[in-house]
Amino acid sequence: MKAIGIDIGTTTICAVVLDMEKGIQLEKTIIPNRFIKSDINWEKIQDPDRICSCVEGIVCGYIKKYKDISSIGVTGQMHGIVYTDANGKSLSPLYTWQDERGEKIKIGGMDLFSYVEKYTGYMIATGWGMATHIYNQMHGLVPEGTVSIKTIEDYVIDRLIGNESRLIHTSNAAAFGLYNMDAGAFDEKALQMFQIEKELLPKVSKRICIVGEYKGIPVTLSVGDNQAGVAGAVQDIKDMILINVGTSAQISVAVEKIIQINKSIEVRPYIDNEYIMVGSSLCGGCAYKVLEEFFRSYAAALGCEAMPQYDIMEKIVSTKVVSPSGLKVKTSFAGTRDNAETRGSIEHITLDNFTPENLIYGFSEGIVLELYGMYKTMMEYTDVSPSGIVILGNGIKKNKLMRKILEHVFALPVKMTAFGEETAVGAALISAVYTGSVESWAAAKEMIKYQ
Repeated sequence: MKAIGIDIGTTTICAVVLDMEKGIQLEKTIIPNRFIKSDINWEKIQDPDRICSCVEGIVCGYIKKYKDISSIGVTGQMHGIVYTDANGKSLSPLYTWQDERGEKIKIGGMDLFSYVEKYTGYMIATGWGMATHIYNQMHGLVPEGTVSIKTIEDYVIDRLIGNESRLIHTSNAAAFGLYNMDAGAFDEKALQMFQIEKELLPKVSKRICIVGEYKGIPVTLSVGDNQAGVAGAVQDIKDMILINVGTSAQISVAVEKIIQINKSIEVRPYIDNEYIMVGSSLCGGCAYKVLEEFFRSYAAALGCEAMPQYDIMEKIVSTKVVSPSGLKVKTSFAGTRDNAETRGSIEHITLDNFTPENLIYGFSEGIVLELYGMYKTMMEYTDVSPSGIVILGNGIKKNKLMRKILEHVFALPVKMTAFGEETAVGAALISAVYTGSVESWAAAKEMIKYQ
């Protein structure tokens, strides 16, 4: 039996095929995902129907090639929303988690996030589904004929199965905001405060279930990409930290109870009524990309071809040991969930240390230190004593220096999985477990091997 896993990321759409009997990854596909150009610099939107078309094309190709596909699992970028009509068709772009319209709202002299926390007790942040919807509602941007608000992954699933499940897993519901994790439902009083129609929101399921079929193959309810990444990369979340550095960055550890810390560190539903504590950096790998673009633009000014500089940056620091130069880089260039106005900085510049090598080191260290600061706070709220770190995301997998810094700062060994595309793998494993293609989670976790 084989399982397909799809991960609808911000910059790429990834897919894998797992052979559940042999315990190997047979195939993977990665295609770019792109933004729709906008004249508004804080608007970050994508085309949901193009995404659907890409996913269906990949799945069709896999089904033609492999005749014994037994399940399809889908995950995707959390927090973003799509408006759909009575036929399940999109009426809007995908407003992604990077969309900043929520920051533009003032209510009673307060920003939206402070107002929500003061009057409802919930924490939400820019890019979260409810913040985006509240802005759209206030500015008349909710399309006429809207009957449902969905994640991109649930929208893709509905288009695949040919009907609306009108279900959302608790992991994705919590990412919208105004969600009561104890009750497993959106908070009706909070919804009423902002005149959000309850009927627009899907029904929440704590269970992962089969929602339909695509060409006779069961498709399971989607989960958030953070949760899928944990499922596909970590053999035991109670023993390991998961760090993901992609466009953004997250650090995830197990936790046994629901607690509220701040906007940057939150408890999220996992699967089977378990929870993970997650620290989120808005500018993880994106910070390193800022530096790469700086070097690229300088190379272009010299008359060189404007090509990616990552390999050259890696070469510059290839022999560098973990030894700070004094130059310090704060990589919160896109703010933080706690303070959208926070910005990054480069400090302690001397006559001797402002070099390409030290800039590359400083940016890599800055990304790690932001995560480590969250980790120290998280350890105050959990009994977990991690024995190591599992990493995923190209932002760190392709950066040897950052991995060295990570190991040094956390004083823990760092592991990488043997297969890659762990989030898509997690979606495939989840679908295999909850369709009965494998007998247990223990059997599914045997697929996870480390280099």
